[in-house]
Amino acid sequence: MAEFAPVSYYSSNNNYYYSHAGNEPTEICSDETIQANQERVIAEHREQLVEKGIVAPDGEVIDEQRLVGLTYLSDEEIANRLGVPNEPLYYIPGEAYDRSIGDDYSWSETAHTRIGYMPMTDDGPIQGLPLGGFGSAGGIERTYNGNFPVVDIVPGRHVYNDNDTAACQFHVYQGIPEEGVSYAQTLWAGHPEGDRLASWNFDYPDNAGTYHALYPRAWYEYDHPEMPARFAVEQFSPIIAGNYRETSLPVSVFEWVAENPTDKEVVFSVMLTWQNMTGWIPQEVVEQTEMPGIRVVGGEQAKVYQTGWNMESAGNFNYHRMEGDMEAVILTGNRPDNISTNGEFCLATQRQPGVEISYFTNFNTDGDGSQAWTPFSLTGRLPNTDDHTVAQEGQNIGAAIAVTVRLAPGERKEFPIVLSWDFPQTEYGEDIVYDRYYTRYFGNDGGHSFDIAREALQNHEEWDRQIAAWQEPVLNNQNIPSWARGAMLNELYYLSAASLVWDAESGLFAVPESERDYVHSETTDVASYSPATAILWPEIEQRMVEHLAETVFIQDPNERLYNIYQWTSPIPEEVRDVYFAERKSLYAVPHDIGAFNEDPLYSLNTYNWQNPNIWPGLQTGLALRIYRDYVLSGELNSGLISDSYPAVLANFSYLEQMDRDGDFIPDHRGNVSDWTYDNWKVAGMTLYEGLRFLAAVSATREMAEMQGDLQTADRLQYVYDTAQASFNQRLWNGEYYDIHDGNPDVFGDYLGLLYTEISNLPAPIPEDQALSALRTVYEDNVLGFGNGYMGMVTGTRDGEVIEGEQEREMWIGTSYAAAATMISLGLKEEGWRTAYGTYNATYNYGLAFRTPEAITLDSGDGSSDSMVGFRCGTYYRPLSIWNLWLVNQ
Repeated sequence: MAEFAPVSYYSSNNNYYYSHAGNEPTEICSDETIQANQERVIAEHREQLVEKGIVAPDGEVIDEQRLVGLTYLSDEEIANRLGVPNEPLYYIPGEAYDRSIGDDYSWSETAHTRIGYMPMTDDGPIQGLPLGGFGSAGGIERTYNGNFPVVDIVPGRHVYNDNDTAACQFHVYQGIPEEGVSYAQTLWAGHPEGDRLASWNFDYPDNAGTYHALYPRAWYEYDHPEMPARFAVEQFSPIIAGNYRETSLPVSVFEWVAENPTDKEVVFSVMLTWQNMTGWIPQEVVEQTEMPGIRVVGGEQAKVYQTGWNMESAGNFNYHRMEGDMEAVILTGNRPDNISTNGEFCLATQRQPGVEISYFTNFNTDGDGSQAWTPFSLTGRLPNTDDHTVAQEGQNIGAAIAVTVRLAPGERKEFPIVLSWDFPQTEYGEDIVYDRYYTRYFGNDGGHSFDIAREALQNHEEWDRQIAAWQEPVLNNQNIPSWARGAMLNELYYLSAASLVWDAESGLFAVPESERDYVHSETTDVASYSPATAILWPEIEQRMVEHLAETVFIQDPNERLYNIYQWTSPIPEEVRDVYFAERKSLYAVPHDIGAFNEDPLYSLNTYNWQNPNIWPGLQTGLALRIYRDYVLSGELNSGLISDSYPAVLANFSYLEQMDRDGDFIPDHRGNVSDWTYDNWKVAGMTLYEGLRFLAAVSATREMAEMQGDLQTADRLQYVYDTAQASFNQRLWNGEYYDIHDGNPDVFGDYLGLLYTEISNLPAPIPEDQALSALRTVYEDNVLGFGNGYMGMVTGTRDGEVIEGEQEREMWIGTSYAAAATMISLGLKEEGWRTAYGTYNATYNYGLAFRTPEAITLDSGDGSSDSMVGFRCGTYYRPLSIWNLWLVNQ
């Protein structure tokens, strides 16, 4: 049978026309032939088809058109399309996320920021893993297309601009001396605007290679059609579970490998060029564009705010440095007044037999780039020019380093190139400065990028082994499907990409609610969904929980106007006490501990959309999190409980004041939004808060007994019994639990029940009722949303999605938690389908490495246009996927 190109036409009678590219249809295939070929492709490539959202784990076809497009390709072509290269140069675990280099998403394949909502960041779908350790001036990102559009030196000030950073690139040269032939290519499947760096050979061929990501490692397998030697690179930073020193380092290793399959010698070179961005300040500019990478204002697609850099480089200079077997170029400047961007970059490699190093320390990055490109493209080498000339006003400069090896026929060689940086201090609010955690080991004078790079060159092979070792239990857990194992590791990207602060003095580590839109530090209701740091970096988690407990005893009586975006006229009298009130109440758990424009660790309740002092869920979260962390420690960390117990009791007394009817369970006011779903009003007793309260009472009772406080333990038992009886009487309707008093809407967030499962606490509701309720959630909120392959929508009514802003959203973090809850109670098929839909909605709609808070299946502007919309990309709560690990041990 002839081979055909992917499907080009779908006929109304269910027959598919296939054609060679650019030709008229040449054959019609019968349904039987189509079915047989589909079954063959599914049988031979099932795991990759599941990962790509083409086929479900149970074998059901999700996207028939994409499947048909693969049907008549050869097995090798199918494997390449699905991101499984033939004989890869590196071992790449099958759990890695894959994407063809240069294969950009179409509009219909991509989720977009919702129209009609407040401005939200949309950087487009081509994102890749971040580089650098936690809190290390991180957020440097290399996309799967090969460029570096994100260099977030200043935490909380996100910049995505591939034109400003166009000089930050890898380039490859290959030459065959015997034939006098040479090739040179910039490894970005794209190009800058205008004629900037016009001499460089941009636009790496589309689909000529595959990107693989399994945080913190990524691999680029290149298959350039004109280059004789095969080559690839593994990039990683030393993110190692249980390790705090190396995990903080601002460094990334690029381990290059090349193999010569020909019968002639090949000269192979890699060049790294980098823009000197020392002293640059993020800025916003208004542009007229409809391209990705925009912040949409209202519904006006053309009027956007796009972030960029001021590109003021006066005073910057670069220089060459060689010490021992290490050679580097340093990019620095004199910026004493600009604390956050006062530092340096380093490009480094290691001398070894058969390896030649060359460099060029100063070229004009606003010109055509020929100063660096011409010698490299002709010979694979740079002229070893060490030019320290200081950039003047209006000038921008870069530097380059290159590594060259000779490959005999059949020979394979590897060599590292390291990118490190040292921006030791960050200024947040006015005169609020913190030293980054890694400065504990390298000092805070901003001149140690060379030392950091040297450590990477000396230890990168051991780091790589340690990363593989800590990931091995995850990757070998056969209770968890392959796609979920990969997603668990890849969602950890957030801890690097969004690190707001990791303070060298206190050890406090904080990430924002959203790295790009809601930049509040350690938003506590969101953080309570994620056990990731408690599992992998427990010292970080313990220090933060202890700090959170300390905030209970802090009061900020300064009155503020809440909900300022909604109330533009005098506040209605019935809610005046809510919306004009003190910033932080005594004994209350704060919504957050700071923000990038205030103090990120001590400015409590920077959130001002609603009044968080009246949220019951913030209060129940403290005891739940402390006791969960104690259990995850193997019940060894009793010091966490003894240190935090006074705060838990004080907070519990505060929580009791929220009960208005004598059953101890906090009641919601009904006329305001007083919970984590902060644009959704609920009244009286709620399913969400009732379960959390019962779980929190159990946890607090256990802590009281551990502390020998038997009087409190006895009282809490009475509270629990009273509250449990009231909860089941008021909300159980015989099939499931009402969302709140008198409202039978189906709500899927049973987080309190999940906490009792993972913390070994008594179940707050009867098992048969829990199973019945979760099956209802599955039928209505999972199968009834996106055909069951888009996760769990938060609210349904009579089997239909509720038309409210947050009611109709699928919250990725909530959906993963719901899946874990189902699995923990034995509903494995239901739980894994819920989890898979959540995964599918992320990784197959262009949302990888910018996982949002919420997804909808509409545009959000009230029109009938169907699209996958998202709200608030790069969000904290999706780390709740690590609950799948806890319930599958």
